[in-house]
Amino acid sequence: KPLSSYAIDWQDENLFVPLNPNEVTLGAVLDRDHGLKIYDSYLYMVRMITEDGVDREALLRYNLETKHIYEFRHELLPGTIRYDVGVNKLVVPVSSPSSWSERFTGILIYDLENHRYVVFKSLERQIARGFMILSDNTLITSEPPYDCCEYIVTRRELETLETILRSQVGYEYFSHGSRFREYGNNPYFSRVYYHPVLGNYYYITHFTSSNTLGGGLELKLKSSFNDFSITDEYRIVGGGLIEVELGMYYDGVDYMGKLAAFSKTDRDDILVILPDVPGEVLTMKMVDDELYFMGTFSELGDSSTAGGIASYHFETGEYRTFNSGVNGFVNTAEVTDGWFIIGGDFSIDNDAETIHDLAYWDDDDEQWRAFEVDYSEPEQSEPEENETPSAIALHQNYPNPFNPATQISYDLPEPASVSLTIYTINGQPVRTYDEGFKESGRHEITFDGSGLASGVYLYRISIDGKIITRKMMLLN
Repeated sequence: KPLSSYAIDWQDENLFVPLNPNEVTLGAVLDRDHGLKIYDSYLYMVRMITEDGVDREALLRYNLETKHIYEFRHELLPGTIRYDVGVNKLVVPVSSPSSWSERFTGILIYDLENHRYVVFKSLERQIARGFMILSDNTLITSEPPYDCCEYIVTRRELETLETILRSQVGYEYFSHGSRFREYGNNPYFSRVYYHPVLGNYYYITHFTSSNTLGGGLELKLKSSFNDFSITDEYRIVGGGLIEVELGMYYDGVDYMGKLAAFSKTDRDDILVILPDVPGEVLTMKMVDDELYFMGTFSELGDSSTAGGIASYHFETGEYRTFNSGVNGFVNTAEVTDGWFIIGGDFSIDNDAETIHDLAYWDDDDEQWRAFEVDYSEPEQSEPEENETPSAIALHQNYPNPFNPATQISYDLPEPASVSLTIYTINGQPVRTYDEGFKESGRHEITFDGSGLASGVYLYRISIDGKIITRKMMLLN
């Protein structure tokens, strides 16, 4: 049935389904705070796709080992998608479709290990602006209050899925992007303070280890910024035009440029990384002592071409440029586990026939390479003859899409009572197969969709009380 007004617990091993290249066209990779993120051999991303001539945002994940790409097909995803992934959890905002009589917004938390998700309805009608899962099993969110103009940052427990809305320990007005960064077990975020005479001041602040707000005067800027980073010694800010006021009162600009690091202890210690050159810094990633920064800038201040992709090493003071063959804009990046990956709206000279907008740096050849995508059906482990499956499983129907019949198979590691029900996408039951008590092994059900309208259908199996749901498409 449709999601209720309250938190509800669903079991679904297949919220991510293989992307069909015959149905969609991939577009630009978007900057949505965590625009690109690697977790457990998957690369997560938000990017534009075109389906049936309509453009929309999609949450995708790419298997770095098998090269398969999947889409999060939950029908409740809003038009603008933000997410985070960590501690075996995926967090995304949700909103009820306009066709539903009950309208709500909320938060979906998906347990990647146990394939279980919970949806919490919010009392607000607006979508949360950002998320960050911290290493200590807490969640940071920014949410709009009733006045619709300023945003509240809250920190909540995430020890179990059920406690996500248990405590709100503090808030700050938050109306500047949705940037969150974790450093030293503390979450940092950007916020705006409005002064009726001096106008807006932009801050980087954080929750302390005791869950109280702190550091509100760490850095005061007279202009907005696109991204920031934190180290033991510095707070680093990048954007289109960084204007910083270091005194108590605004009496002029102390620094103006595109990227700079400001000492945490000495107000006069300003490290200029990128002066006031053409273009701007859009995003950055800090790895050990090296800062990777990307954007639309064309030089590093010494007339050397940077191509909008460069890095600065704090210990050696040396720059590196990565400008080989990227034509376009870099919106977001991920630098971790030996990967340097960029996403945006660009093409690559040496990969003209492959997918654009997403690439990784090849250190050996010192050039960017596009990711290969395997659009074939991911292999499913077939049990050997007389071999007992190791776990309960509901497999993707075959063929899919289908007309009019398709095979649905499931695995039983031990004898169990089984029933399978077909639903419309709106939750209306279409047909139920009461299998009764089945022996262990792999079993198949043939579903004939004759007489039904084309569209997406759900098939849900109940095995001794465990529920698993998948999607399939009927094409007449």
